[in-house]
Amino acid sequence: MTVFFHIGSTKTGTTSLQRFLAVNRQILRKQGYRFPQFLGRENHTKLAVYAHDLRQHEAALRLGVNSPDSLAAFRETLEADLHTRLRGETDHVVLSSEHCSAILNSPHEIARLKSLLTRIGSDIKIIFYARQQAEFLVSQYSTNVVKGFTQRLQYPGQDNLIRNFNYFALLSRWEDVFGKDAIIGRIFDPKKMVNGDVIHDFCDVIGIRRAFLRRAEIPERLNESLDYETAEFLRKFNALVPSRADNAINPDRSNIGDIVRHLSTKEKIALPPSFAERLRKDLYESNCLFRERFVDGIKEDPFDWSERGTRKPLQDLTIDDAYRIFAEIWKLKVQQTIKTRHR
Repeated sequence: MTVFFHIGSTKTGTTSLQRFLAVNRQILRKQGYRFPQFLGRENHTKLAVYAHDLRQHEAALRLGVNSPDSLAAFRETLEADLHTRLRGETDHVVLSSEHCSAILNSPHEIARLKSLLTRIGSDIKIIFYARQQAEFLVSQYSTNVVKGFTQRLQYPGQDNLIRNFNYFALLSRWEDVFGKDAIIGRIFDPKKMVNGDVIHDFCDVIGIRRAFLRRAEIPERLNESLDYETAEFLRKFNALVPSRADNAINPDRSNIGDIVRHLSTKEKIALPPSFAERLRKDLYESNCLFRERFVDGIKEDPFDWSERGTRKPLQDLTIDDAYRIFAEIWKLKVQQTIKTRHR
């Protein structure tokens, strides 16, 4: 039995992959792969919250973890659940949470997670997808705005650069705890994934036969990124209705992030011209080391840095644009309310 642990990274089709695993949970079990539901219906966020030192993080707040006492109780419950539900499991276990690569930054946090997982089995594989960092920065900014950020798009600071953009440094932290043989690095690029798709690629990595995919349900892909207009609208909204209130998720926001994402139909956000080139230069050596150490042994930059598609830079909205977006949000919210009443 092998524990296949997909740790992200963020913005590499993780939602689509997790949804695929969730909707096919029963037939995956027949293939000898268990995707446990008690850790999270789609995203196994509980693993990241368990290992994370107590700090203000949205994933923990959503699980009611906001104090040392609540964290201790959460860990005790999860350990008991793991013992009851997975101890002695003979099927392969598939786990997935991009929060683990995003928020577990210290050796003792990762070691805490390993200590938990070895209660299931000793053969653990860490699977990580890496995205070209200019694309990653734009997508990360969009996600942060949905979460409630109010800052404008900025070049990542040194700590952020090392923590989230330097894939060699990130995976080296996991290698120090789990060992090199446990780490599987993949490139999130249609040209380099099996059938150009992260679901097909992941199934190939963990040994699921391709014939299975012809019978499996493939969920509809969701547009998770904001366009250049909706991102600016929501960023300014966040300043007026913050994401947190009284050490908890602010209920006044309702599902504004999901609604705005549904409206995002225009061009994607363009980075300032200097950002992509600066990222390429700043991360060239670490990208080469990442590929050599964790992907295929070749010491070359694994990413395509050419411009992709039509994009527009972030810009101030006109009053008419702001009113138009607000009207579209209002209509969607009314439609959702009507559907809820008729269920």
